[in-house]
Amino acid sequence: MSNRRRLRPAAGKPRDHGWLNDALAPLDGARIPGGCDHCGAFSVVCATAYGQRGISILQVHHDAWCRVLQDHHDHGATAPGQEKEN
Repeated sequence: MSNRRRLRPAAGKPRDHGWLNDALAPLDGARIPGGCDHCGAFSVVCATAYGQRGISILQVHHDAWCRVLQDHHDHGATAPGQEKEN
């Protein structure tokens, strides 16, 4: 038996997953310096990614010569919606 309060909402009550979108909305599209220790990368905030509430993305844009970016591509990682090249 536990005396802790129940942290999860009641079963029939829907959650609002868009609270983060609301918090990031003023920064939507903002370019923030930094994001990589190896190059002069910048980050871009996308508050409502893919037009869906509850999904937010922070995209890091590396310099073309960045070794972290090259390692990322060498291991076959792709962004959503992109296909791996052969």
